Amino acid sequence: MQQLPPFPDRYWLKFSNEPVEIAPFNPRSEKVAEEYIYRLQTILVKFPVNDIYHRGSTALKIAGKGDIEIGVIPDENYWFEVIVDLSQHFHGLGNLDEEYARFNDRVDDFDIEVILMRGHTAKLDKKLHTFLLANTSLLNEYKQIKQDYCNSQREEAGKGNPTLATIEKIAQALGVSSDELLK
Repeated sequence: MQQLPPFPDRYWLKFSNEPVEIAPFNPRSEKVAEEYIYRLQTILVKFPVNDIYHRGSTALKIAGKGDIEIGVIPDENYWFEVIVDLSQHFHGLGNLDEEYARFNDRVDDFDIEVILMRGHTAKLDKKLHTFLLANTSLLNEYKQIKQDYCNSQREEAGKGNPTLATIEKIAQALGVSSDELLK
């Protein structure tokens, strides 16, 4: 399989220079995520939503930043309305791209990221989450990479970071290009 091309220097500017502290999995995060999903369902009851699910390291039950990520996939026709509604609810927006929006919250000592997705990004996120849950060997590789490379991504740029090799393996298994997986 073809390797990823080198990333342009500007790509790495979106990452912090600060190391990320990796915390062990906290089983309490599962209950907090479950309750938070219920809260989101009540907030979004007026919109057709295809899925709301727990994602990220706490959903995978592995060490990570310790934040809880909740994926939300609204009906495509209500994308902008849901963004406006959640922006009002959360008093702002953390990040916005064509197929991705992030909102931030804090509950019971957990940072919460509500990640709104649509289109290809949403499909790929669900595939990736399901794939990692079902493939212990790659999940273990991913856990090790998180631990080994928890320092700034900027520092690791161009140093042969094994994350790229794991991305290639996952992309191949999902039947997509690594470019699609990363976009």
